[in-house]
Amino acid sequence: MNKRLQFLLIIAVLVGIIAIVFGGQIANSLTATLLLRQEAPDALAARSVFEEANQPNSMVRRFWETERIPHRYLALSYLKDHITDASSLTPESESILIKAVSDVDNSVRELALGALSRLPHETFLPHVRRQLYDTDHSLKIKAVHYIKNGDFKMLAPDVISLLDDPEPLVVASAAGLLRRWTGEDFGVRNHDAVSKAQEGGPRIVPEENLVRLREGVENWKQWWLEHKTEFPQAAQTANNTTPPKLPTGDFELYDLEGNTVHLSDYRGKTVLLNFWTTWCTACAMEMPDLVELTKRYGEDLVILGISLDGSDGHGHDHASFVDLEEANEKGWDAVEGLKEMEHHDHDGHDHAAPAIDLPKIKKKIRRIVQKKGLTYPILLNPSGNIGNRFNGHELPTNVLIDKDGFVRRRFIGSRPIGVWEAMIKEIQ
Repeated sequence: MNKRLQFLLIIAVLVGIIAIVFGGQIANSLTATLLLRQEAPDALAARSVFEEANQPNSMVRRFWETERIPHRYLALSYLKDHITDASSLTPESESILIKAVSDVDNSVRELALGALSRLPHETFLPHVRRQLYDTDHSLKIKAVHYIKNGDFKMLAPDVISLLDDPEPLVVASAAGLLRRWTGEDFGVRNHDAVSKAQEGGPRIVPEENLVRLREGVENWKQWWLEHKTEFPQAAQTANNTTPPKLPTGDFELYDLEGNTVHLSDYRGKTVLLNFWTTWCTACAMEMPDLVELTKRYGEDLVILGISLDGSDGHGHDHASFVDLEEANEKGWDAVEGLKEMEHHDHDGHDHAAPAIDLPKIKKKIRRIVQKKGLTYPILLNPSGNIGNRFNGHELPTNVLIDKDGFVRRRFIGSRPIGVWEAMIKEIQ
């Protein structure tokens, strides 16, 4: 039985005893206190605490005000599920949502947008509009998705401005929305905006695709000059939002040589925490971009690749993505052999989580470092405690920390080089 499960069972027993002796609300309050002190509270336990509280929104606020990433995510998950229309929105929950829609954590922002999208358009509009001007291209694309599902043609000038965005996927998304609104088609498609891997370099969009995109964009701009008076325009709203940030707290991990590394060792530098595992193929895809960032920024940017191999017993029987890449090169039989190796212990019976085999993990990581030419430090977090602190178990999770030690961005998945550079510039 792993330590996390043991801890949850102890909590359950204590809560049961307290509930019998003191009653449900006291038990719920004590459970909340325990969860608020944890680095990463259990989601089911937190949901139970919210639902059984006399004032759920006040309990949600307590989780929000911890300034901890996992707690804020749980708070917003509850709000998104319980705000169905304007009648279910309280001043307290609205206050949290308005702050959350500009949070450092993309996952929290998306939950807040989901909740706000159920409110009248005039309430939702300024919040979704703000995402159209965010540095992260994924938030712009998310905003376009919400806009296309409602009557937001008053945002057409804002969408037109996205045609000049440096990220091709944003341009293609904006053109797709314009096509939906107008019925016009100038040939701009998402597949022309997808970046492709280069040998030994970051992913880029092929030049011939960019040419097609530029031609389509020019046609859209010309069309807009002739038809913009046909669209209502939303009133301009001031963006007085203070750039969000969250404290991190220090931590220490070991590198592959057994040296202790503290986050505080890099105070005064911009730091990127990249949570990954040796079997995460999406993690492999972004590694060339991270290597490129180290070349472009040198000592001004510190990238710490934090391996979660071994966390919660995961990954022990998985082949690494380097093994899979080499097997694919050798052919079908090699791939099938690796799959058989991965699943040899999954025979339908329950098995205890295997003990962490740290030498085996290090061997796999060193091979990846060599094969992928990684030039940034790799740290080991087999217990997953630091990953838990940053909700880092949906991979790859990336966390940008400014020179003063505050979290400024947290998001899942890779980013194009241009977006990385824009986000780094924003906090330097």
